[in-house]
Amino acid sequence: MQARRKEIDSAISFIRNGALTQQVCRYAFAPVCRNLAGILRSFLYVSTFGYSDEQLPTVFAQKIYGIALCHTLFPFDTGDFVYYLTREKSIHTDDPADLDNWHLMMEIAGDDLGVSALIERLNERAYEIWTNYKTPFEWKYDERIWNLEFENVSKRLHYAGVRAFTGLNKAE
Repeated sequence: MQARRKEIDSAISFIRNGALTQQVCRYAFAPVCRNLAGILRSFLYVSTFGYSDEQLPTVFAQKIYGIALCHTLFPFDTGDFVYYLTREKSIHTDDPADLDNWHLMMEIAGDDLGVSALIERLNERAYEIWTNYKTPFEWKYDERIWNLEFENVSKRLHYAGVRAFTGLNKAE
C-alpha cells in the first residue's frame, strides 16, 4: 500500500472531483461518490499508518457516518457543511466539550437546507451500522440510482462555499 499510496490517492481524487463534472454531477450518485471518496481516503491513511493508534477509534467512528451517508444515498457532500459552523467551532478538535460539533454542523445545515428528515434518517442508519458492526448486513440499493438525474444542490453548495472561502464571485 505504501508503495502505491500516491496512485491510490490520485484515483480517490478522481472519484471525488469527477463527481462535480458536467457528465456526472446531474446524477443522484454524484454526492455519494464524494462521500465515498472520503471513506476511501481515510482508510488509505489507516492502511499506510497515517493515524496514531489513539486516533483510530475516532476515525472508525466517523467513517460509520460516512458509510451511512452512502447507504442512505445522502444528496450532499457533508464536507461542504463546515461552512455552517461558526468560526469558533471546528469538527476537528481535541476539546471534549466540542466533540459533538459534527452533529451541530449537521443540525444547522439540515435546518438551513430543509433536509432535517434526511439527517434523521442518516443518524438512524449510522446507529444501525454501529450496533451491527460485528455482523454487517447486505447493502441493498435501487439500481436506478445509476440513471436517476436530479437537481444537484450539493454541487451548487460546494461552489458557493469555494467562492465564499476564496472571495471569488465567478460562476460555477
